[in-house]
Amino acid sequence: MRGLILLVGTTMAMLWTITCAAQSVVAQPESDPRAVLVAARVLAATNPGQPIKEVLIAGNATEVSSLDRGESRIVLKASAGDMYRIAISRPTGVLTEIFGFRDGRPAANWVSEDGSIHDVPIHNRLLVGPWFCPSLILSDAIHGTGLVLAYMGPEQKFGLAVEHLRVTRSLSNPAIPLTPQLAPLSKIDIYVGAESSLPVAIAYFTHPDGDANAEIPVEVRFSEYRAFQTFRFPARIEQTINGSLQLEISVHAVTTNFGILETEFNLE
Repeated sequence: MRGLILLVGTTMAMLWTITCAAQSVVAQPESDPRAVLVAARVLAATNPGQPIKEVLIAGNATEVSSLDRGESRIVLKASAGDMYRIAISRPTGVLTEIFGFRDGRPAANWVSEDGSIHDVPIHNRLLVGPWFCPSLILSDAIHGTGLVLAYMGPEQKFGLAVEHLRVTRSLSNPAIPLTPQLAPLSKIDIYVGAESSLPVAIAYFTHPDGDANAEIPVEVRFSEYRAFQTFRFPARIEQTINGSLQLEISVHAVTTNFGILETEFNLE
């Protein structure tokens, strides 16, 4: 596994250009009021009193797929408007993933320990936001940044009663033009505790570099919530890929709305 969550490498040439050129005007439904209400409860439970604009998370990470299975230092940064950055310090160097914009369009790349730069294919960049902070995704959706919330209904998750939300990119957002064929690649499912109003898990699909149609399921579980200053955030994050545990994060510190610079998300 070359990155923290994505199977990344050579881009699918011209995919974005071709599909955007072929885009037609499609009516996009507004967010479901029930989903907006649940999302608002999440924000009240995690960061009462002010919208979440930025988050900085620091901790230790264990990459289960790694041969040595040793702990590494991890720093995750995210900003409203669909920008985030992940850096993991391994014994062999720092692995960095950056999700930002290039020429006004979503783009991403990752930098390996030896400093070589690799582009992330566009079909793995369309996910609606940082997988490690569902509260920021929901804040973006509520505050109208081109995301649509759907209410999928009550379910059971890990033996808990949850409410299932789905977030996708809007087809009518001129800043990020999408075709109906590309829009599903942005989908992320968020499971919220029915009693706690705290995110329990998220689920989405990643894809091989050269095949946007092949789906690899990813699930991220959030547990052991605690207060980091005024922000309630999970102290433990576990990520599974294709049903196998891949990454465990022990969170030590979380800071919100600290004035992050957009240059943090400049692509290499």
